[in-house]
Amino acid sequence: MKQIYMKNKIYMGLIVISIFLAIQSYRYCIWSEEYTYQLQEIDNGVYVQYHRVFSTVPADNYEVVQVCFNDTLHTLTGDVTIIYNNDVPQLSVTANHFVNGDEIIVYVPEGSVLHYNDVGVR
Repeated sequence: MKQIYMKNKIYMGLIVISIFLAIQSYRYCIWSEEYTYQLQEIDNGVYVQYHRVFSTVPADNYEVVQVCFNDTLHTLTGDVTIIYNNDVPQLSVTANHFVNGDEIIVYVPEGSVLHYNDVGVR
């Protein structure tokens, strides 16, 4: 009788731990933070340097932008959207835990993006 009670106690403990780990994994996957920065010029009239990286593995395809904010040049990877407007150049980043999975939106004047050749990786 005591062995059955101990087995049930162990099973209940494993179920509780499994539920806890499932909830923590879900929270880890849906986590994101949003940041907004005002851009500075990298070169005369250039706010963004942009190129794409392609691979034979679809999950390894991503876009790369180099931008300057807080007097530092930053390289960001993920899904990039460039919106041309005449407002103050700014960058909006939604960061998450996935590799190259950040969502990057760049608001810049027309003609201020330097496009580099795309890169292929095997």
